[in-house]
Amino acid sequence: KLSTREAEGDAYLGKLGCADAPDRLACVNALSPEALVAPLEHPFVGGLAGGGGFGPTIDGHVLTEAPTQTFESGAHHAVPLVIGANADETAATVPAGSMSPAAVRAAYAAFGDAFAAELEALYPPGDTNESATAAWIRATTDAQFVCPARELARTLAEHQDAPVWRYLFTHTAPPTFGGDKGAFHGLELFYLFGAIDRIYGGFLARDEDRAVADLMQRLWTRLAGAGDPNASEGGDPNWPAYDPATDPVLEIQPQPAITSGVRTEACDLWAELLALFDEGRL
Repeated sequence: KLSTREAEGDAYLGKLGCADAPDRLACVNALSPEALVAPLEHPFVGGLAGGGGFGPTIDGHVLTEAPTQTFESGAHHAVPLVIGANADETAATVPAGSMSPAAVRAAYAAFGDAFAAELEALYPPGDTNESATAAWIRATTDAQFVCPARELARTLAEHQDAPVWRYLFTHTAPPTFGGDKGAFHGLELFYLFGAIDRIYGGFLARDEDRAVADLMQRLWTRLAGAGDPNASEGGDPNWPAYDPATDPVLEIQPQPAITSGVRTEACDLWAELLALFDEGRL
């Protein structure tokens, strides 16, 4: 709520040394970018989103209710949009081999015995730190990104006339730019905004990188210009508008493909867990 965010802002100004300044705005403006971000913690640690300041604020002015409530009531401004996630969102914040099988099973146990068994079946931690870390990355990616994207696509498809398109970005970067991290959080932006040459630090982008960048730019440009990412003709896949019954998803990779359903069993479970959490039963 607004009072919470205001208190967080005051605490942040205190860390900057500006809380008691005669002109707090001038004090902040005089600081370097490095000084401004120095007190901030990374929003993701070990694959989990931190709670501090992460998410919209119901301030009673700009937002009077949670965005999902607005979507469910149909009171939002309905526009065509795309929504999706990357296949390995949390990989960049989970050090290699940092999760043990015991630690992953303990995290599952927090959901109760029945759900813990289901989570272990979906994301088996195995017997090594490497397999446990891979399971943790997949579980946290689904819980925080892939499955919430599916739920939002469902909500919007059911409560607005404007179409929605869902995607999963699965392309991986070259080894010189985090290729061992899979399709990690934010990777797709370098392709979407045509920055692949600049971010590879002298590495010549591969043909498959250029193919993914060109694909995304074509799709997003069409969406912005005509309200539909599909072309009347050409070689791009026909990307169906989202329908909860069939759950069509565009897999963004050098050979893009349309699939029906992505991690469906896992997302059904996370939806059940979220509902129980919202009801205060978990």
